[in-house]
Amino acid sequence: MNRQKARYLLFFMLFVYVLAQLFWWGLQLIQSYQKNVSDAQLLQYKVWMILGEGSVFLFLLFIGFRYIYQSIKKDIQSAQLESTFLLSVTHELKTPIASIRLMLDTLLMRKTEEYVQKQMVKDAQHELLRLQNQIENILLTTRTQSHSFEKKDEEISLSILIQEPIRKIQKWFPTTIIELSAVENRKIFFDQELFSSLIVNILENAIVHGNSSAPIQAYFVIQDNFLCIEIKDQGNGIPENIKNQITQRFFSRDHAHQGTKGTGLGLYLAESIVKHYKGSMVFESNSPQGTIVKIQLPL
Repeated sequence: MNRQKARYLLFFMLFVYVLAQLFWWGLQLIQSYQKNVSDAQLLQYKVWMILGEGSVFLFLLFIGFRYIYQSIKKDIQSAQLESTFLLSVTHELKTPIASIRLMLDTLLMRKTEEYVQKQMVKDAQHELLRLQNQIENILLTTRTQSHSFEKKDEEISLSILIQEPIRKIQKWFPTTIIELSAVENRKIFFDQELFSSLIVNILENAIVHGNSSAPIQAYFVIQDNFLCIEIKDQGNGIPENIKNQITQRFFSRDHAHQGTKGTGLGLYLAESIVKHYKGSMVFESNSPQGTIVKIQLPL
């Protein structure tokens, strides 16, 4: 924090210095002309020339310093988000590993009832799936940054395409009810891995930030050669002050002091996939409460 303050202080000191020098040299030039130029009309011309050129320089100076200030601010914010991401992802990866290790140690060192063993194995599978999802998100994020985000489309039925992400979510959140609309059995061209990542991340976000007792509603409809997707939850909704930030890389509501955890990759990946297919994704309020995620993907 002190280093950031030092950067801002140095920047503003430099700005004030350049500004003071501009006015000082302008004043010196005007005083010099007043001493050496006897023609009043010529003197007035010289003064206005200095004022005009100074005004243009001042205008360009403000634009340049504003651009530099915005760049410094953006770099600092990016560094803060990346630092927070490292802490978050360490926690998100370490927690399931620690849980799996604890369950395996318990199974090896203690004699337990058969139903307890089965429950532990089931819990370990759940943690492994959670770990797998985090690793897949990190790998996909790396692909988006290295410009190797290529889609491998194949013809597949929409109803079959939806099954994989729904199955994953139901394994991770077995108590969550997902009300799925009737899906037509029409074949489309899509990358199964990218589609699964898109739907899983949207649904996971809706569940984590939604009302645990209320169902999540999911609609998949093909209209005018577009795949239209709507995911509705009944949570607290998205605060207006972070609405434009939620799809930024590494941003999560935990970073905005909302009391929830996450790596800040889910919605960023979802938007990246939608953009990769030249589609659109918007967030709207769900009456009386909650959020609606609307996605349109050209087919």
